[in-house]
Amino acid sequence: MSISEPLSDLCHRIEQMGIRVTSQRKAIIHLLLQYRGKHVTADDMVAVFKRKPGVVGRATVYRTLELLADRQVIDKHHFDNEVARYELREPDQKHAYHQLLCSRCKQARTIKEDWLGELEERIEQIHGFRVLDHHLIFIGRYNNSCDDASRSMAPRRSCSCTPFT
Repeated sequence: MSISEPLSDLCHRIEQMGIRVTSQRKAIIHLLLQYRGKHVTADDMVAVFKRKPGVVGRATVYRTLELLADRQVIDKHHFDNEVARYELREPDQKHAYHQLLCSRCKQARTIKEDWLGELEERIEQIHGFRVLDHHLIFIGRYNNSCDDASRSMAPRRSCSCTPFT
């Protein structure tokens, strides 16, 4: 499938939220679709737009990403106190996907299963608090995925985990 159909659908959905889709926002949304399923930083996006001068400026990228995160069009992640990373949310996605963060190499994987529905119901019943969204990061290590030969406490980047980008 070409990217034009999802781009049109996503722009329409955003307009229905009362957000004006300018040419700059459309360029940002297009780039988010190209990075679908990956964790991208605002600076990653700015670097792409720098190759096309005058298309989208740094401030517009940051403001648009924050706006889209506030409206839950994209998810904003902070892995181990690093810079914010963004991931496009699927139209039928109720909550932010959960993340598995490797404590050694600091790389993350997304898991799409959401097992917290029962917990959310209990929270509402017991505390009268309706959960609108949640964000969960599991920190650990994959079996045999990091270089176990080295016992250094320094974060390793030679891991078989999927990189952020």
